[in-house]
Amino acid sequence: MEEIIQKLRDIRLEKGLSLSEVAHRMGTVYSRLSEIEHGRGGLTLKNLFRWADAMGVKVTIKFE
Repeated sequence: MEEIIQKLRDIRLEKGLSLSEVAHRMGTVYSRLSEIEHGRGGLTLKNLFRWADAMGVKVTIKFE
């Protein structure tokens, strides 16, 4: 899970988005996303897809 959260953070920074902007686009609060990015909150699958959508990226889940 840490790798996924780090990837979300990396994409957010590459796109020049603040955590506040992503939270606004998701319809949630900054503090919730901050907790997740700092490993103090759990990332749900639903929020993973919402977070990616807010940044304009696609999530692909692959089982091998």
